[in-house]
Amino acid sequence: MGYRILPRLAVVLAGFYRDTNILNGHNDDTPSTQRFAPGLPGVHGAPSNYLSAALVYNSRDDLVRPTEGWEAIVKYLSADHALFNRHTDYQKLIFDVSYIRPLIWRRQVIALHANTEVVFGDDEDIPFFELSSLGGDDTMRGYFPQRFLGKGSALVNVEYRLKLVDFNFRKLWDVAIDGVGFGDVGRVYEGAHDFLQHPFDRVRYSYGGGLRVALSSGLVARIDAGFSPEEKGLVYLTFGHTF
Repeated sequence: MGYRILPRLAVVLAGFYRDTNILNGHNDDTPSTQRFAPGLPGVHGAPSNYLSAALVYNSRDDLVRPTEGWEAIVKYLSADHALFNRHTDYQKLIFDVSYIRPLIWRRQVIALHANTEVVFGDDEDIPFFELSSLGGDDTMRGYFPQRFLGKGSALVNVEYRLKLVDFNFRKLWDVAIDGVGFGDVGRVYEGAHDFLQHPFDRVRYSYGGGLRVALSSGLVARIDAGFSPEEKGLVYLTFGHTF
C-alpha cells in the first residue's frame, strides 16, 4: 500500500508471509547443510511474518530508460516476536540511493548506486537466509547469489550505459538496446564492531558488461556477464534495471 505525499515522494507500507524450507539435496559427496552446520540459525527453515515501511523519492525522467534523476529509499523491516514469529526476532534498516546523468548527449549515461543494510537482533534469532547478502544479479555480478552473508553490508555500483540502436518492431513495440559496462564493490560485516574496527578490510569487487533491451514503456530485459577473482563469466538473464 502506497501513498504519494508529494509529486516525487511516497510512503509505502507492506506486510507479507514467507515459509522457507531447507532440504538435504542429493549429493552424496558432500554433507547436507543440516549435518554440516546443525547449530546454524535457520538451518531447518522458518516461517516468518513481516511488516515494512519505506519512504521513496524518485526524480527520474523515465521508467524504462532513465537518463537523468535521483532515486532514494529508506526502509525499515520487522520480523520480530510481536508479529507472532516463533523462529525469527530481528529488524532491518536499509538505505539505498542512486543517481543517473547523461554524458555529452543522452545516448550515453553514467549511473551510480550505493546501498547499505543493518540487521538488528541476537544472532540466534536471525536465520542465515535473512542476513544481509552480496552476490548475484542485483548486487555483485561475478559472484553466486548470496555468496557473502553478514549482519550488515555496504555496496557501490557504477554503470556506463550507451544506446546502441532503437527501432520499431513490426509496429508493435518500440525497442531500444543499450550496451552496459559495470563495476561493483562491496563487503558484508559481522556486526557493528567489525564495521567500526575494519571498515575496508576484505572488500570484494566484480566487473563485466551486458545488454539492456527495453520494450515500449513497461519492460526491460537485462543480460549481464560478470567477472570476479572467484568466478569468470557468470551470465545473468533477468528483468528490470539493477538500480
